[in-house]
Amino acid sequence: MKNISQMNSNSRVWIYQADRFLSPDEVRGIVAKVPAFVDQWTSHGASMEASIEVFHHLFLVVAADESKALASGCGIDTSVRFVKDLGKSIGVDFFDRRMVAFGELGAIQLSPMNEFWAMRKSGMVQSDTPVFDNLVKTVAQFGMNWHVPFQESWYQEAWAG
Repeated sequence: MKNISQMNSNSRVWIYQADRFLSPDEVRGIVAKVPAFVDQWTSHGASMEASIEVFHHLFLVVAADESKALASGCGIDTSVRFVKDLGKSIGVDFFDRRMVAFGELGAIQLSPMNEFWAMRKSGMVQSDTPVFDNLVKTVAQFGMNWHVPFQESWYQEAWAG
């Protein structure tokens, strides 16, 4: 299985952020289950060339090379079930979109969205505060635009809106 950095740069990416930081044992447990899933993951009968990795004990990142096989609805549904089952097995919600991850690598903070906006309003979160923009869509964007200053993220658009 390839690492995400080895995937085609146009490969599609889905980022699932946990609602809390994962323990090293939880990460090892997830990593142990990934190869079996990737080996059997198909979309309309075609094998998916894929990679799944855990980053910063917080993010589960799934990448699929759609130049080999398109990740159709049934294929995406299969991967979503896998992520939900992983979360359920360790008591983590990978689908709670109300949490914001921000800060420097090594000092990542996780905050409910309303508290994040309050910190932005008070000046604790500034334009250059790094945030994780989990809406990136490709491996190339993941590499360049995932951990970016607030002012370069979708949060800035929401703040200005």
